Amino acid sequence: RTPLLRLFGATAEILPYARTYFTILAAGNVFSTGFSSIIRAEGRMDYSLWIWLLPTGVNLLLDWLLIYRLHLGIAGAAWATVIAQAASFCMSVLFFTRFSCQQFRGVRADRATVGRILTLGLPTLVQMGSLSVVLVVMNGLLAPRAGTVGVAAFGYVSRLAEFALAPFSALCLAAAPIIGSSYGAGLHSRVRQTVVRTVQLGLVYAVVAVAVCYALSGALLGIFTRDPAIVQFGIHCLRRLAPALVVAPCTGATLARLAAGLSDTPVTLAAKSLLRVGSPVVLAVSTNDGLGASGENMARLCQRKHYYFVPYGQDDPFTKPQSLKADLA
Repeated sequence: RTPLLRLFGATAEILPYARTYFTILAAGNVFSTGFSSIIRAEGRMDYSLWIWLLPTGVNLLLDWLLIYRLHLGIAGAAWATVIAQAASFCMSVLFFTRFSCQQFRGVRADRATVGRILTLGLPTLVQMGSLSVVLVVMNGLLAPRAGTVGVAAFGYVSRLAEFALAPFSALCLAAAPIIGSSYGAGLHSRVRQTVVRTVQLGLVYAVVAVAVCYALSGALLGIFTRDPAIVQFGIHCLRRLAPALVVAPCTGATLARLAAGLSDTPVTLAAKSLLRVGSPVVLAVSTNDGLGASGENMARLCQRKHYYFVPYGQDDPFTKPQSLKADLA
């Protein structure tokens, strides 16, 4: 356990707490599930929402009870997470035994089916694994430079960012089936209307989220810790992260303009204004020549300060071998 935790950036001060948290979480990992997509595919959008909301509420309630009332500390946080995962697992079992339209009696696994499942799941495994690698690298860079304070602040700010980005994911998940069914039915006006409304709601939420992160950054970090050094470090990080510009989709033309330092479009002008004050610019690549002419521009931007890329990959390696697309799921 200790070498693995050190690899993830655990300092000597954090290591005892990390060991306790990791041990409990690993033991309860059997309850970790990911059935919401399957439930959503059956058309039960309401249940797929509750299977996220209820365990999250259980986790928050138990965090307060076990940490602040029963004073279990880091062990309490770990047990709260495990119990919340168990609640999600029980809801999944309830759905597939009582509410699912599928019949599972007499179903037996065969090698061909298992092979297809593994083949389909491999890209997601690689994607999630790459995110873990990024986490290892970030913590490895932070630990010797910012110490325990930097690693802890990074963890808290990352968790707040996950909560802040959740509504965007929800908007995309809600819009996707509407756009798909409308396009299939030839209702192109409804497709345009859905896209416009989704973008409008996203922009309104983005403005509100940035304002909240700026005005209440200290209070938000105070949910996780009372350490003044960590809170101060986290406030600085959160206020730098909040106004980050996400360019999605970032086409080959936009990549070329950014790489050349041009600011002749609204997008590149907005990027320049944020780079001037040291705020991050996040690029969600979508180009047919990412492994061709645009690859050089991507490499140039990777070397520049304050530019970041959403994880990306080949969207169609057989018919479009040079095409790259960001994974925004």
